Amino acid sequence: AAPRSTSRDGRPATRRRRLLYGAAISVLLGLSFLMAGRPGLPKQAAFGRVRSIAVMPILNVSRDPTQEYLADWMTERLISTLGSFGTLRVTSHTTARTYKGSHKTVPEIGRELGVDAVLEGSVETSGGMARTTARLIHARTDKPLWSGSFERESREVMIVQSDIARAIVTGIRISVTPEEM
Repeated sequence: AAPRSTSRDGRPATRRRRLLYGAAISVLLGLSFLMAGRPGLPKQAAFGRVRSIAVMPILNVSRDPTQEYLADWMTERLISTLGSFGTLRVTSHTTARTYKGSHKTVPEIGRELGVDAVLEGSVETSGGMARTTARLIHARTDKPLWSGSFERESREVMIVQSDIARAIVTGIRISVTPEEM
């Protein structure tokens, strides 16, 4: 006969109990991996409520000037997506475009546009992959509220702007209707 294992309290450990413990550990490990790969969320309490954002032109850091359209497209989509949340004021694409190549500081831009936060970022394509980084910066203090890095296959890059917008909206805790998400 095979020896029976026992639990700490002396009761026989059943196969079902071992499976449940194993499943619980797997779920916890899975959640920890998901949270580790998730972009950081803003520390909103220290900066007050974010009600307005200026999306700066996304930089094309690829060494390929033909990829400039991708950076411009991402800027426009981020403005459009963030602007669709009724409780958040987002500057227009036309306004954002005037800052392309600008060397102004975030506090200067924030004052000029009257916004609480500035979103800046970059996109790089190489070998069929696209890496996008984004940072939401508190306009008055020039301190980071949120940052994230997203890597996808180039053909999936359109998903990234939605991921960035969703992470920002979740992090700054604006009220969003189910239709807006």
